[in-house]
Amino acid sequence: MSAAQAVLLAVSVVTRIGPAAEPAWRDSLAAAQLRPYAKIALATPGDSDQRGATPGELEPSPEDLAWVATDMLVLACDDEEPDPEAIAESLGESVPTGEEAALFETIARAGHPDALGVLRHIGKYHPDRRIAKDARTAAHRAESRRGGALS
Repeated sequence: MSAAQAVLLAVSVVTRIGPAAEPAWRDSLAAAQLRPYAKIALATPGDSDQRGATPGELEPSPEDLAWVATDMLVLACDDEEPDPEAIAESLGESVPTGEEAALFETIARAGHPDALGVLRHIGKYHPDRRIAKDARTAAHRAESRRGGALS
C-alpha cells in the first residue's frame, strides 16, 4: 500500500466517525500530509445549522487542494500497467477542464513527496497531448526548483 493509499484510507475511516473525530482532526493540522484533509473536515461541519463562514486558518489553500489532488492522482499513476483513460478520469475528477496547467504548477510547488512522479506520469501517459505537455512542463519546473537533474 502506498503512502497516499494509507492516508486516503485513514481519512475515510476518520471522516466516518463524524464530530467525535474533531480532536484528531485538530491534532492533524500539524502534519503536512494530513493538514489539507483536517482543514476540509474542520471547515465542513456536519450539522447544516452550524454552517457559516469558514475561519481563515481552516480555509484550504490552493496548495492544500493540490496536495489532496496529488494523493488522488497517485492512485491512478500505476507504473506497472499505465492506463491513460484512468489517468484522464482521475484528473478530470480533481480539476475543472482547462485548469490543468494551473493545478500542475500548484502541485509542483506544494511539496508533496509524490508530486514529481505524478507530474511525470501524467506527462508520459495522459491521452490529451496538451495536458501531457503541461504536466511535463510543471515537472521540469519542479525539478529545476529542487536543483536536481531530470531523469
